[in-house]
Amino acid sequence: MVLAVLPTMARFEEVALPARFVWLALAGTEVVFGDNYFDLPAGRTATVTLPALEGWTAERMREALRVRSLVDSF
Repeated sequence: MVLAVLPTMARFEEVALPARFVWLALAGTEVVFGDNYFDLPAGRTATVTLPALEGWTAERMREALRVRSLVDSF
């Protein structure tokens, strides 16, 4: 589902099925995303911004990114 993670942005790829109630978190820190809870309709992409985190690389963010959705609650 995650297409790219940059130091101030995460981009989610086009999905075949809708992703309902997507929730984002970064393990090891508390961060406020530009949109922390959202739906991702089928055939769409989403770009979510976040503040630059001192000492964090894109690779570290990619590894720490946690993406959950309604399907994960079952």
